[in-house]
Amino acid sequence: MAADTQKGLTANTLKIIAIAAMTVDHLAWLLLPGYRTDILTLSLHTIGRLTAPIMMFFVAEGFHYTKNIKKYILRLFLFAFISHFAYAMMFAKSFIPFQNTVFDQTSVMWTFALGLAALTVAKSETLKLKPWHRQVIVWVCIIAAFCADWSSPAAVIILYLGINRGNFKKQMLWCVIWIATYSIVYAIFINPVYGALQMLTALAIPLLHSYNGQRGKLKWKGMKWDNVPSSVEIAQTQNSSEYLPIATFYAGSSLKESLNEPPVSRFNAAIRNCICRYPFIRLNPRSASQKATAM
Repeated sequence: MAADTQKGLTANTLKIIAIAAMTVDHLAWLLLPGYRTDILTLSLHTIGRLTAPIMMFFVAEGFHYTKNIKKYILRLFLFAFISHFAYAMMFAKSFIPFQNTVFDQTSVMWTFALGLAALTVAKSETLKLKPWHRQVIVWVCIIAAFCADWSSPAAVIILYLGINRGNFKKQMLWCVIWIATYSIVYAIFINPVYGALQMLTALAIPLLHSYNGQRGKLKWKGMKWDNVPSSVEIAQTQNSSEYLPIATFYAGSSLKESLNEPPVSRFNAAIRNCICRYPFIRLNPRSASQKATAM
């Protein structure tokens, strides 16, 4: 039986689900701002909870599949740097961190990059380090992730997903433990309802359990093992020197609360703001038919 026809979900299918869920979640923040507790808003954010576990899972999978771990880590840190500015602009935060608080100072890509770095130090056989050196570096990576979106628990989850690869029950057990830790902190310091909502990330477990270990048929380079969806997706064009940064529209509460226009006006304003602030965005020179032919 061909690999792509095996039962279950491929990596590409799961990543598409993560991207779709992330889009729904971000649009909910944009069009239904604040910590609303109506059924519609909570339902949309519940869909969004599918994203993070899938992203974390494939960051850890990428460690196993990548041919060049150094490039993989550098690429994630590059994405973290780029997405920081999108995150700061759309959440109305300062580009310079720690102006008012230590929480949520940059995007989740920083957390993912540090989680991957911690996993690499913990498991890499090519690094000639003493055990205590490894432990210190791993802890530094975890602590450094504290200031970013999803904070240190996400970095720890990536670490344990990678360490326990091949034992799905143990992977998910540690995942749930650290998500619960994040939920409790979120409930105490930010919002109790939305803190509890974070536990619904467990809904992604059945999807991950159905993963068949295959990459899938889709040949888009953005779906490689070592690429994950983020606040700024970079899709490589036919010419490797050309890139198309695609900004998904963040809408942090401070920005949303300052906009009193109707939801459609806020959405249009967010798009205009994104386009104006990203002069380096350019369209893929290939037409849709050329893309389809290339794929």
